[in-house]
Amino acid sequence: MVERPRGGCDLSTEPSYGRHQDDCEQQYRSRDDLPSKNPRPGYLRFTKRAGLGPLNVLTTLSDEGRALYTDALLSHDDCYAPLTMWHTGTNREWYPEQEFESLAVRMTRNQGRIRTADGIVAFADALGDPPRDTDALLCLLRHSNADRIKSA
Repeated sequence: MVERPRGGCDLSTEPSYGRHQDDCEQQYRSRDDLPSKNPRPGYLRFTKRAGLGPLNVLTTLSDEGRALYTDALLSHDDCYAPLTMWHTGTNREWYPEQEFESLAVRMTRNQGRIRTADGIVAFADALGDPPRDTDALLCLLRHSNADRIKSA
């Protein structure tokens, strides 16, 4: 167990990394501007595997621990660094690079918690129009990285 997230972690060791890469690859393949709808399997990868982590702890901590860790993730600049997907083959110039949300943003949205005056709620409860929990949204809007959270 770790006390706080740190940059430079090997994200490929995170259980959710493969799923995130697969989802991003599927989104990449749905682009209209590709020369071929189906870049060959195995040729789309993220340009780097290092990022903010560890992230899987969000699935094992208590709600209190998840709220504290979520706040630490949101306070870290590396949380918002996008992952860039590119084609690794010899014809890579035909396939443009594309940025995707960081794994930290995805994990925070799916597993994070926010402490409100009424207790701890899922991060996802602060999202949507309207959000399920307006107090949670207000907590995010008061966060020191509120602008970055909004754009993520």
